[in-house]
Amino acid sequence: MSETVATPPEIPTRPEVPAWKLVLTLGIAGALAGLLLVFVDQATREQIAENRRKAVREAVGEVLGGPAKVVSFAVGADALVREAEPNYEVDTVALNRVFAGYADEEGKQLLGFALAYQRTGFQDAIRVIFGYDPRTKKVLGVKVLEHKETPGLGDAIEKEPFLGPIRGQVVDLVPVKPGDGTGTEHEVDTITGATISSQWVVWIINEAVAKAGPRIDAWLAQAEGGR
Repeated sequence: MSETVATPPEIPTRPEVPAWKLVLTLGIAGALAGLLLVFVDQATREQIAENRRKAVREAVGEVLGGPAKVVSFAVGADALVREAEPNYEVDTVALNRVFAGYADEEGKQLLGFALAYQRTGFQDAIRVIFGYDPRTKKVLGVKVLEHKETPGLGDAIEKEPFLGPIRGQVVDLVPVKPGDGTGTEHEVDTITGATISSQWVVWIINEAVAKAGPRIDAWLAQAEGGR
């Protein structure tokens, strides 16, 4: 008796999808993804901006030693323009705004000014805010707002061992290698292994004072001359 060999069932062929349908599907998916990105951006933009304003507001208080009153000034072409209410929206590229801090609510005892500025460091932009006394030319306090320097090395620029000694130093600051300084009030020790990053923090302070300092001095002379 012969053995019957079963014939395998035929595999149905899938109909070929027209190219225009594929293009249409991809177009619709791309449009939906774009709309989703726009929606997320619109939904989070104001919250991100508010978080940045809050960070600047807290940093102003920190670098000025806890002022009782803060006044913001727009940095004009030739002078500072006082704003009716403190505005913590800062452009750290243009240095568009500075802040005066006072020890009293009446605004009579000036502590100094806070300046926020940025330049590109070893990896990316380094955003720095610092307190500055225009009468003594000394740094009152300094804080790194944002950076993308190398973790474990460059991130030492945001820590107290580096930032602490900058307080009380006189601008123009001079970055020096640890152990190479002469002990003057202009010198700042750089960080071993993060020399470029720490140098840029020093240069950011110098450049910010060079840009806004003359306007601050002019405002101070007028304010004190009117007393």
